[in-house]
Amino acid sequence: MRKKKHGIRAGFTLIELLAVMAIIALLASVLLTALTAARRAAKKTTVRDEVMQIKTAWTAYLNEYRRFPSVPLTEMDGTAVEILRGDDTALALEHNPKEMIFMDFRHDVVGQPFADPWEGTYRLEFDTDGNNRVSVHGQQLPVSVAVWSHGPDGKNNTKDDIVSWGK
Repeated sequence: MRKKKHGIRAGFTLIELLAVMAIIALLASVLLTALTAARRAAKKTTVRDEVMQIKTAWTAYLNEYRRFPSVPLTEMDGTAVEILRGDDTALALEHNPKEMIFMDFRHDVVGQPFADPWEGTYRLEFDTDGNNRVSVHGQQLPVSVAVWSHGPDGKNNTKDDIVSWGK
């Protein structure tokens, strides 16, 4: 701060103001970077939880009916959602005649596929021959149901996939 005659302060210099603005901009960029990373981590956590919920729901379905639906399901599309939600549509009743609710879905899923935060549909693979093994990406897994998301990149079989087994 400059001093004028008689000890009266005149205000900040341009350099002082620019220095303060640069510090504020630097702090804001650090904060935005941290926020972006936190959002990304929150999405991944949400997907991990949803993958496990879907796996648990299909396992409960298997325990109840002693088989998986005869309709081919490779993703959590509208049919899969109807079956797990216990809807009273003809297709859902054919595969879930007791109208049991195996999974409670978000309200925006009604009549829609169940998508991850990156707008990709959750993928499914069932053990249809009863040997407690499924094949995913050429890998044999010792599970009755496998559920996964292609992750943020939306590409199949990459290291950012979020899966219900291992990893």
